[in-house]
Amino acid sequence: KMMISSGAQNSSSNSTGSIITKDKTRLTLQNLLNHDFDVLTRDLFRGRKHDFITVKDNKIIQSLIHKSAQRLVQHLEINDDECRREKEHILSLRTKCFWVPGRIELVGKHTDYAGGQSLVCATEHHGFALVTAPRSDGKVRICTNLEGVEKTVVLDLTAKQSQVDKQQELSSSSWAVYPATVVQRLKMNFSTEIQNGADIAVESNLPPASGMSSSSAIICYMFIVLDHYNSLSSSHHF
Repeated sequence: KMMISSGAQNSSSNSTGSIITKDKTRLTLQNLLNHDFDVLTRDLFRGRKHDFITVKDNKIIQSLIHKSAQRLVQHLEINDDECRREKEHILSLRTKCFWVPGRIELVGKHTDYAGGQSLVCATEHHGFALVTAPRSDGKVRICTNLEGVEKTVVLDLTAKQSQVDKQQELSSSSWAVYPATVVQRLKMNFSTEIQNGADIAVESNLPPASGMSSSSAIICYMFIVLDHYNSLSSSHHF
């Protein structure tokens, strides 16, 4: 999976295609609503050459991120029960953006996680665009649009199986089983580290059930968000 993220602690890239900016870049919802994508891509590569496409050069990803920012502002205004915040404060919130692409498997479908060989590639213009903001109440709220209908799912940071079972029973939000499972597994394995939740606004142009690994992308973005807000990958337990 290729991931483009803004606002992490240092800039790096590895064989999985993760690209992260330096912490000095302050990205707010106002930046995204104003289409100020220079802020998002500033210092992205620090002068190094990469083959990965950047947000600044990809109008499709820019559009998806802008829609996610609009969705996050709307949900923070309407549903922010823990702290009613003024519009100006919402727009100034420090946010993090993530892009998680789909995957095309040319050879070896369902063999990679079993240790077999596979030939895959990431989709360039199809995936999930996330705009996120931190929460301190031990919850994850995901707001998205499915088939023209706005959907919001709130998950507790818990290792209890009951939360996964509940999402499995709700056919209208069965996609939420995937992030709920990630939350359960991370909380089970890293209970001390996983303390901070997030508001997550999602916009996607990846067709579901199309063989382009939309479910895997959901699992990836849930891990990426929780990893970022809890500094999990820098923990000695990880």
